Amino acid sequence: MPSASSTAAWSMPDGHGAPGDGGRPGGGARPTRLVLRRARAQAGLVAMVTALVVAGATVLGLCSLLLTTVRDQALVAAVRGTDPASVQVVAAVTLADDATAADAAARALAEVSDTTQTALAAFPTTTSVWATSTRLLLDPAPDGGLRQTYLLDGDDVAAHATLTAGRWPTSGAAAVTEVALPDSAARLLGVASGSTISLTGAPQHAGEPPADPRTVLVVGTFTPRRGDQAWTRDPLDAAGYATYALGAALPAYGPLVVAPGTLVGHQPVARFSVVLTPVLSGATTSRIATAERDLGGLRRALDERLGERASGVALANPYPETLQQVRAQLGVTASVVLVAALLAGALAGTALGLAARLLADRRAAEHTLLVARGAASRQLAAHAAAEALVLALVAAALSIPLSLAAFRALARIPRLARAGMDAAAAAPTAVLVATVGGAALGLSGVLVVVSLRSRGTRGRAWRHGLVARSGVDLVLVALAVLGYLQLRAHRVALGAAVDPVLVAAPVLCLAAGAVLALRVLPWVARLAEVHAARSSRLVLPLAAWELARRRHSTAGAFLLVLATATTTFGLTFVATWERSQADQADAQVGAQLQVDPGAVAPIAEGRALGAATGGSPMAVTQRSISLGSLIGADTSGHATQLLATDLRAGHGFEVGRPPAGTTWAAATAGLATVDPAGPLLPAGPLRLVLTGDTADGTPVVATPSLVVEDPWGGQAVLDGGPVPLDGAPHELRIATGPDAVPLPDRLRLVALDLGLALGDGAAPSPDANQTSVVTVRTVLLGATAGSGSSDWFGSTSTDPWQIARGAQATEAGDPAGVGVTASATVSLTGLLYESGRLVVVAGSPVADVPVVVTAGLADELGAQPGGRLSLTVGQSQLDGRITGVVPYLPSIVAPRGVLADRTTLDRALLGAGDLSPLTDRWWVSGLADPRAAAAAVTAGGLGAPQTRDAVAAQLRDGPLRMAILAATWLLVAAAALLALWGTAAHVVASIGARAVEVARLLGLGMSRAAVGAALLVQHGGVCLLAVGTGALLGGVVVRLVVPLLVVSSTGAPPVPDVLVVWPWPALAVAVTLLALGSVALAAPVASAAVRRASATHLRMEGQP
Repeated sequence: MPSASSTAAWSMPDGHGAPGDGGRPGGGARPTRLVLRRARAQAGLVAMVTALVVAGATVLGLCSLLLTTVRDQALVAAVRGTDPASVQVVAAVTLADDATAADAAARALAEVSDTTQTALAAFPTTTSVWATSTRLLLDPAPDGGLRQTYLLDGDDVAAHATLTAGRWPTSGAAAVTEVALPDSAARLLGVASGSTISLTGAPQHAGEPPADPRTVLVVGTFTPRRGDQAWTRDPLDAAGYATYALGAALPAYGPLVVAPGTLVGHQPVARFSVVLTPVLSGATTSRIATAERDLGGLRRALDERLGERASGVALANPYPETLQQVRAQLGVTASVVLVAALLAGALAGTALGLAARLLADRRAAEHTLLVARGAASRQLAAHAAAEALVLALVAAALSIPLSLAAFRALARIPRLARAGMDAAAAAPTAVLVATVGGAALGLSGVLVVVSLRSRGTRGRAWRHGLVARSGVDLVLVALAVLGYLQLRAHRVALGAAVDPVLVAAPVLCLAAGAVLALRVLPWVARLAEVHAARSSRLVLPLAAWELARRRHSTAGAFLLVLATATTTFGLTFVATWERSQADQADAQVGAQLQVDPGAVAPIAEGRALGAATGGSPMAVTQRSISLGSLIGADTSGHATQLLATDLRAGHGFEVGRPPAGTTWAAATAGLATVDPAGPLLPAGPLRLVLTGDTADGTPVVATPSLVVEDPWGGQAVLDGGPVPLDGAPHELRIATGPDAVPLPDRLRLVALDLGLALGDGAAPSPDANQTSVVTVRTVLLGATAGSGSSDWFGSTSTDPWQIARGAQATEAGDPAGVGVTASATVSLTGLLYESGRLVVVAGSPVADVPVVVTAGLADELGAQPGGRLSLTVGQSQLDGRITGVVPYLPSIVAPRGVLADRTTLDRALLGAGDLSPLTDRWWVSGLADPRAAAAAVTAGGLGAPQTRDAVAAQLRDGPLRMAILAATWLLVAAAALLALWGTAAHVVASIGARAVEVARLLGLGMSRAAVGAALLVQHGGVCLLAVGTGALLGGVVVRLVVPLLVVSSTGAPPVPDVLVVWPWPALAVAVTLLALGSVALAAPVASAAVRRASATHLRMEGQP
């Protein structure tokens, strides 16, 4: 019955209920005043309802902060953490022929520098300028053919190359210009440190003679760092040689690097590039937006500024694309946050519906009295709306500071704080106010809906619970199926906007599953009733009968089912998402520590890495290749990637989830078809004795180059000086680097390259192809025979103009070391026109290279194990044989991937005469502390390290993903809180409605303990059944939806595929808490109902 104070709020002034102004209910007071009076009369109940609205609005307000404030913080943190080199702005300008003069080129360079710096004025920048001269002619080749080169003036060339001999040029008062050139170009030109090169200016127009003769002095040689993007500014892309380049059909060699400041403003310049590297540590949202806007117009500004003076302008401006990728990741994160917000809103609405039902039941008698005294439905609805409005205003006023406080609490969690979540940034925003206000108003509206509905259905039970059974649930199921099919079909979340499919699919699936569960629960209850009918006991049969007959007893089941399913979904999603980030880190790195080569000489890098890290380094080849007709990138921008590492027994992949049902060792079995071969060189200075001759006595000069490999797989080419093949022994000392780097132990000679040229006095006939057999014996002093094969073979080439043919070699012991004798038939006439090469390789030849390909590549090619591939690696073409197909390859995220054994691949390339080094990066395994190892690599200048753990942490805990963790944790906590809160309201309402029944059972002689037990068992059965059904529903949704929700940082499907991870301990705790907590709530309520039952309730005539 309503309290006296509550009834007094609605008392009639005239006592007769006349329809006058003072006789209408509420006519003597404003609706707000009446609402406040009734709130005071039912303070406890109204406080509970208000707290539910506040809780729901606070959760949704916190989600709005995750979508706005945290989004801005994540953007700033991500930009600040971006590698500045990845957003360098590069403007490369090719000047017109009439604009290459020194002064004109200097003015153009200054204008380009000014324009690019203005466009990037939002950030501090550092500037690097590379400039190349106009074409220069070298001395003619032996056949009289023209050859060309160019000078390169770069202010930071030394930072992008490894000096192998000599030193870098300096700008002193020397009479000649000092230059350094790549090893490959020096080898082809036959020059070394101390050599001079004669140059003349190439004619700019037909018929003009060469001009400006000069001589430059070679002071050093270097090797460009492989994969360094700085060398894209070099006209030859660091190759050292090209058949046709520089706009002329002439072979080109270079660059000839001069000291900084030698070229610009002093000599003609054909091409220059300006590189601006922004300093992003002070990035803010406004600076980020300003730079994006200004850089968008940079290309037009450059074109307008240069005009006709430039024949070509190439602009690399990755900053906008980088921001687009960041915003795409933020879009994926926002989708997950919205999923959490919608599910939390649904739970809050459901819990509030249960509380609203309790409120309506408590006011039922009051409602009957007011209607009897003349209150119209319109008045009652107006008062309910006024009450909801007041409640919404109060809840909103409380929820805004609570949302900010919750945000600050989240930001203090160490994991989120490290990701960049800043508690100091919590401040009221328009979005927060609008979200909280709308949520409070919407949740308060539930009270009005439930109040009106309860009055409209007075006298009949809610036979269909909280969800109408008019087919709406079937429509919801249909939408859930459609959402799941759409999610499975597109699997990609691209763009900065929220993906509606990512948001809708999980919410619809969970909601539809919970609705369907309400159809299942009555069937289970009927089974309990059938079992109870056969029992001779009282408590359990009575509880089962009530459970089956009273549909309102399951009204709270929807909330428990949805809350348990949501909790299961949230916990499993986080565990699966974190596991996927670790798997993706393996796919990106491939080892505990990955190091891109640094400034250390190639021959010393493996030993230096081992000493600095305490681990086991392994040289790795990873580069883009072509496969037959598959040239360039696919539609997603990914080129075919070749990965080659040591796949012998005990080696291979240390990290990375293996293909299902197998291991990496089994998947890569059969790729390592050869073992290392070749003699082992001494650890001290490297010396050799070379003896050779020609069959007809023609003077020939040989220049030996030794291809050596260290125990860790690193390769280097060590060059010797020219030796006449006059039949006499000649001892040579082989240079190992600019600082005479000591050779590591167990260095192995894997190939011998003998450069051939005609000696003084040689005069073969140019009219006929004169050939001679050339035999060269090379004794490696102090060397010992290796453990592998002692066989040797000669390289072959598809070049029809090959100088040396039929090469062969043998290895034999020698008192002074190990001797390698090589011979071939050499075209002496061909040596008139170009130099020749006699290349012999240790070991047995490789006919084809066994490879494993990724599933994406196999599908694209229609390839299967046993199929053939044509591999183009650099300038060499190899035959490949497919031995297997795997889903992915560690360190390769591209769909097109090819895996080969490095030793086998190296043997095949050397057999094709390709001496290019294969070491693109290093993998280091067996590390106790990868972070400390990476720090040691950086401190020693050994290269750019990257740890698998750091990449995994960045993917898992990076700023762009922190809102995912926060939203999921918030959802799980809100689900548990709202479920127990709503269940408490439902228990009070349902058991309170049975007061008359309890009194009758007591009147029939049933003990208070038995009645209380029956009530508790009935409610407990519903709760346990609902929680179990929710856990099962959550598991089904997880299995179907979560693998589709987890995407990569780019929004594409992750590599490798998602593996669902079940956090059983956390799930057990959460489900147990929901089950026991919901059951425990009924105990005090049932006890109180039994204790308060009296004869008075028997006179209430069925009123609740």
